[in-house]
Amino acid sequence: MATHKQYADGTYKQRQRRHAVRVVRQTIDFARRNVNSGSTIQVLRVEDGTWVLASWLRVIEAAPSNATGNLGYGSDTDYWGAALPLDTVGEVSMQSVEETSGQTTILRDYAPMGRTPHYFADADTIDLLITGHTEAVNCTSGRVEICALIAETS
Repeated sequence: MATHKQYADGTYKQRQRRHAVRVVRQTIDFARRNVNSGSTIQVLRVEDGTWVLASWLRVIEAAPSNATGNLGYGSDTDYWGAALPLDTVGEVSMQSVEETSGQTTILRDYAPMGRTPHYFADADTIDLLITGHTEAVNCTSGRVEICALIAETS
């Protein structure tokens, strides 16, 4: 007796790529990787023909003091955020933060382009580039979660 498959799109042929919006995520444990300042970690694979609607970083366990990172992709290493703090538990890069200096309160947006969807015609990765706020920092501890809201269109 032969086995027949009918896919969710109603076909009996090769499975078709579906239009789907979903969140993908990956946790990075710096204690296991021991990354140096200036290192790039390829975190999330993005297939060709995909829109990344948003990407963000959440700090689960604090990295060493003054550790920061840029969240981006191949040709734009800080598209979703530059100098994102990795040393504050609970920090989410998509948030705007109020900073007070004397009598002035300013709104610092870590990811001004982070609210602009990006289309990937070719496969790529979402990357975390380790930087230091005021000096080079080696990340020997801490955990962060990188997330992306993606829409597959082809």
